[in-house]
Amino acid sequence: MDQTSPDNSSKVSITSGQDTNIGGDAVGRDKITHIYYAPGQPTSGSDEFTAERRKAYQSLWTMLEDLHIKLRTDSIGKREFHEHLTAVNAFILKNSLHLDKAHGQLASDYIKGVFGLSELIARSKDKRAKRHWAATDALPEDTLAEYEEIKAAWSSVDTLRDRLTTEFRAILQL
Repeated sequence: MDQTSPDNSSKVSITSGQDTNIGGDAVGRDKITHIYYAPGQPTSGSDEFTAERRKAYQSLWTMLEDLHIKLRTDSIGKREFHEHLTAVNAFILKNSLHLDKAHGQLASDYIKGVFGLSELIARSKDKRAKRHWAATDALPEDTLAEYEEIKAAWSSVDTLRDRLTTEFRAILQL
């Protein structure tokens, strides 16, 4: 039977009417066992794994978006980008128990796409595009119409980000 603790802060499970054996010795029948769980704490190995998995996904999302913002607001060369990419990939490897392999690849593709788009915009002659990009704003429609390569890269990054958002949300809402 499940109840709440006297202070209404944690769950209480009460089990009775069972034989209890410890090391082969019967220690009693009709014992009552109380199990208190702290609020918000996992109650089983599966719950603990799910909580750790959520934390890994949330941390990866934060890393990706921090790097996305950095790529847009700072001038980052290939060497520095690869250092950041290595950190993201190392995080993915260290958390591979909790992260789906496909999501690690998707995350890597996404951040590489953002870097590629950042390089395209930096090389373009469109000052408005550069200002919008650095302000983390959407690129102007006329820029996308004029520069096919930027338009394709923008579309690809947007698609990858949408996939990440949708798939990560599904996991975080479990």
